[in-house]
Order: sequence, then structure tokens, then C-alpha cells
Amino acid sequence: MKLSSLSVALAAGALVLTAAPRAAAAIADGRPAPDFTLTDIDGQVRHLSDFKGRVVVLEWNNPDCPIVHKHYDGGNIPGLQKAATADGVVWLLINSGAPGKEGADYSAA
Repeated sequence: MKLSSLSVALAAGALVLTAAPRAAAAIADGRPAPDFTLTDIDGQVRHLSDFKGRVVVLEWNNPDCPIVHKHYDGGNIPGLQKAATADGVVWLLINSGAPGKEGADYSAA
């Protein structure tokens, strides 16, 4: 299954909406995003620059959230991930749970 332009646009829109205001202001249409570093759900440090020239989806995930469960258990998100990565998209999963808060103890199975 090919990843639709709408799916890529929605994912890109989600990324822009979750970016810090200062970083979002620096991003212009058609220009590369500024580099940043984050730790993925597996504890691996990632740099956006490592994926230069590729579409990158950042998914903030709280495994204790009922909405997350609905879309994972129903297969919606896993299906989208599979289609996207088959098309060469990099899909990075980030745990949005904070220490001592809901979802903090999640680790990839």
C-alpha cells in the first residue's frame, strides 16, 4: 500500500503543531527542518540530520492512553506505520509519559 499524500501531510502538520514556537517560526515551506536531537522509545539518541533527504514521522505515544490503545489495538496506527516504512519513511516513536506520570514505564515490546 502506498502512503498517501494526505497521510504525509497530516503527519507533517502534527510535527509542526507540536514543535516549540521558536522552532516552528524558523521552518519555511520547502526548506529543510532545523536539526534536533531526541531519544526514541528504545532509548536510542536520534538526530534529524541522520535522516537527511527522508520523510521523518515523529509519533509521541502514551501507552496508557485509551485513545492510543484504540488505534493500536484496532490496527490503525500499525497499518499506517507499515505502509509508511515500506515507502521509505522513517517512523520514530517517542514516549510522551513523564517520570512518575501515566505512561512513563512503557518500553517497546
